[in-house]
Amino acid sequence: MTEAVRTLEEYSKKYPAKQLYIRLAAVQLHLNQGDIPAAVSALEGLSGEDKFRPGIVSALVSLYLASQSRDRASKILEQTVDWYRKTKVNSSDLTTLWRQAADFHLRG
Repeated sequence: MTEAVRTLEEYSKKYPAKQLYIRLAAVQLHLNQGDIPAAVSALEGLSGEDKFRPGIVSALVSLYLASQSRDRASKILEQTVDWYRKTKVNSSDLTTLWRQAADFHLRG
């Protein structure tokens, strides 16, 4: 782990309200180093609404597919659909997410 990532982790503990932005910066650092598993781990560590934001889910699906982990990509799509059903959040981005999830599963 680089010094920059360690610094971001320390900052995250000090400022938990900024966790999403800090983790995204860490993901970028991991990807710049070619460390896809660490980038995935950083995104998976998000919680609540942040974990299921359409952009985060899309990034996770892309990283899972790049890692040949189709099952994990499918699982996060299912979890996201379930989360939005339970929370009944309305968003214009969700229509695209539903279509992508359905298309992904149909291509099986």
